[in-house]
Amino acid sequence: IPAGTQLNAVTIEEGTCCVDLSAQYLSSPEDLLPAGRVIAASLCTLPDVVQVQILVDGGVPAEHDPAWFGPLRPNSDWFL
Repeated sequence: IPAGTQLNAVTIEEGTCCVDLSAQYLSSPEDLLPAGRVIAASLCTLPDVVQVQILVDGGVPAEHDPAWFGPLRPNSDWFL
């Protein structure tokens, strides 16, 4: 996660953990997919969390692939 990224909010509802991050999250576009996977893999270890939705300042940025933001479910082929 890029330096300076702030956590705006976290909610869990019906198995989905919604993580709202500040715009600094977008400062390294080449890292968005792996960063999202790490966030999802970490949060899905919490009880009752089966997927993760990542937002930036309250929404999914239109200029990036929406699949990078979720909902994300950990997959064994994400990691070595």
